[in-house]
Amino acid sequence: MPTQENPLPDAITPATPTLDIVLEAMADKKQSGKIRVMFEINQLWDRNEHCNYNKFPEDNEYKSSEQPSVVYVVEIDLDNPAQTYTMKPVGHGHYSGLDGSPNPDLSTLTTAFEIISKITVQIKDK
Repeated sequence: MPTQENPLPDAITPATPTLDIVLEAMADKKQSGKIRVMFEINQLWDRNEHCNYNKFPEDNEYKSSEQPSVVYVVEIDLDNPAQTYTMKPVGHGHYSGLDGSPNPDLSTLTTAFEIISKITVQIKDK
């Protein structure tokens, strides 16, 4: 399992899938306590009036990204889990991906929220 010190993606999907995606993950042993599940998504060439080609003209990474990635999160109490959780947006990534810290200001994002309609996490016993 990834840790705070060694975070690793559980999966990488193709760019902007058009259908539902199901990721199944399993722990080696029964886990307890609270965990946070995070999900980050972005769409190339997704510009709006706040995030457009001219905002950072010297940054080549930004030129194709424009609106930054949206970061979603849900907290799960493994000692008292619900069956299904809905993830909520909590921030966005760096405009050109330079760091891994979500920025909580979502005020300049528009169509970035339309990339996906809903993200749910389900907890199942083996």
